[in-house]
Amino acid sequence: WYVMDSSIKPYPTCRWMHASLDLFAKIVKENKLKPEDIETVIVRVHRTAAEKGSVYEPKDWLTAQVSIPYNIALVAFGIPPSSEWQSPERYRNPEILNFHRKVRVEEDPEASKIISAPEQPTYGFKKALTSIEVTAKGKIFKAKAEYAKGDPWSPETEMTDEELKDKFRSF
Repeated sequence: WYVMDSSIKPYPTCRWMHASLDLFAKIVKENKLKPEDIETVIVRVHRTAAEKGSVYEPKDWLTAQVSIPYNIALVAFGIPPSSEWQSPERYRNPEILNFHRKVRVEEDPEASKIISAPEQPTYGFKKALTSIEVTAKGKIFKAKAEYAKGDPWSPETEMTDEELKDKFRSF
């Protein structure tokens, strides 16, 4: 029974990108960045996430869910997570398309080692090392995480009851 090891997804996306969305949102909020302030975003994730998540022009709701650049763009524009993230109006929006071309997804060899480590559970993964680098306003902002919001393995990442209620209301 793995119910206590279940992660709850705060974003309507592939789970592998959640830490990058968390990190990017934190950098944007703390530094009061607007989409036009941001020059580049580099997301470093494990091999599979880098290969599958590098979709630059989502064609449908499914490719929208797995595109790291597209979903980073949604966060940049302050669009709250909801089913709207997979709507054609969003993934065909010229502003979103222009912004998500600023995002580059790369493999982090250290993250790839962690994801395939023997101590990772067979039913999923616990650690998914992610780092992000945002160039904006003449500065470089960096952040790194091993877990994402919604993971049950640390008090910092567990979703509160109120966050869970908000998620279900918005979805």
